[in-house]
Amino acid sequence: MIPKFGSRTVALLTFATLLPVASRASDPGDETQLWNELKVTARVTNNIDLVAAGALRLEENYSDLHRASFQLGLNVRPQPWLTLFPNYQYIVNDPADDARKKEHRIGIVAAARVPIKLAEATLSLGTEYRLREDKEDSWRLRPKLKLKYPLGPERWTASGYLAEEPFYDSSVNEFVRNRFFIGIEKQLATNWSVDLYYCRQHDLHGREPDLDILGVSIGVRFDLARAERRNQLAEK
Repeated sequence: MIPKFGSRTVALLTFATLLPVASRASDPGDETQLWNELKVTARVTNNIDLVAAGALRLEENYSDLHRASFQLGLNVRPQPWLTLFPNYQYIVNDPADDARKKEHRIGIVAAARVPIKLAEATLSLGTEYRLREDKEDSWRLRPKLKLKYPLGPERWTASGYLAEEPFYDSSVNEFVRNRFFIGIEKQLATNWSVDLYYCRQHDLHGREPDLDILGVSIGVRFDLARAERRNQLAEK
């Protein structure tokens, strides 16, 4: 059974954790990017979803395509509060450039949801193996804490959230970057949702410019299991 904590206690702990990062987010960034994602989730059984996602990242006043990626994976729920996401991701950096670089990532994300009265905390750990052109292959760990709280009356079907995600890279045996998120998730229709967020990415070594990121993620859901049941009933 997942333990339940008082919302005030968790809010104070989360605020104390995220305050240093939030203060950095107020500083002007060296670069600004726009991240766009479309994610399609198809429910196969009560405990398994098939997930496919495509994403584009734009820089230089949102006019230059910096990165394109495609991801395929499974959401597996062995328990209602626990989700495992084994996945494969194909990435092309600077796809419009002759010197484009390709990357393959194989990973898994384990996420545990903790109810806190009306709020919800999600603790996750992503593990990925990166195969890159002209660079050493490496492992990367991405622990993440996300705190979500409903906004307005229930009919709004909207939630606000804060999240913190540091990155550990085995090639340097150190934490190399950190991301802080603040965003709003909104259910647009039965099968459609949108996630609008701001992200501050900080390079812990100072080798790459910090980023101010505006993100839009559109989610589409299908229930293949329900459609199959309807077809079976129609055939009888």
